[in-house]
Amino acid sequence: MAKEKTTEVKLGVLDTTSFAHHPHDKYAKIILQVREIALQIIEYVLDPEDFACIDLESLTLSNTTFIDETLKETFADICYVGKTKTGEPFRINFLFEHKSDKPDKSEESSQEQLNRYILNKRMEDRKQNRDLALTIPILLYHGSAALEKETPTTLFPKAPKNLLKYVPSFDYIILDISHLKDSEIEAIKFVDLRNIFLAFKHSRNEKYLAEHWKKVIIFAAQTVKNFPLNIIIKATFLYMVHVSQTVSKKSKNLEHERSPEEKGYYCLLFLNF
Repeated sequence: MAKEKTTEVKLGVLDTTSFAHHPHDKYAKIILQVREIALQIIEYVLDPEDFACIDLESLTLSNTTFIDETLKETFADICYVGKTKTGEPFRINFLFEHKSDKPDKSEESSQEQLNRYILNKRMEDRKQNRDLALTIPILLYHGSAALEKETPTTLFPKAPKNLLKYVPSFDYIILDISHLKDSEIEAIKFVDLRNIFLAFKHSRNEKYLAEHWKKVIIFAAQTVKNFPLNIIIKATFLYMVHVSQTVSKKSKNLEHERSPEEKGYYCLLFLNF
């Protein structure tokens, strides 16, 4: 039976202890709850014709989610609800899920988790006597091993092909940040996504961070002036300090580490430790 629970995160209450447990999941959950960032990711991953169908003004962060006893707290679900703007408008959900590592064979797969969430949402729609909402799942992934979509063939490689039509299947989006080239990330038109994607991709790469750490934690000046976007600076900084020894050491002398040019054209949200 699905249970209702709130998924609010106190975005304004971040300190050095915030990322002590499950830092990758915590960072993902914070940045995905900033609406501007979520919308940027949606635009980045959707095909243009699909994106054109979405009424962006209608998309809002859902403050409740419906999970069952199997998923519990392992399912870092963030959901935006809204409507389409083409044809006769109908309800739509964007489900964000995050994974920092590829599930092993003993764990429930990403597709199974996503399917469970979709079915629970449908159950709630029926319970509330609403038309069913269409759910578009987006899996944010930054593990070292490539993550491929599961298909009836990969799930049942030994089954006769003519029987695979009986296997439940649906499409979903995998945003595999680890396997994006740095040049692709730095070419993204959304300046804040560049930092976020670099943080996810290189969070375990001390060699990269020793040389390029500023690309990750130094944001454009306009971000600082835009609340709640400036919470992204604080979250990224604390996340990287926690997961990287290199950034942790650099953070102790930030004023000295930044060049005069960087001080003039970039802003960093300094924190009190």
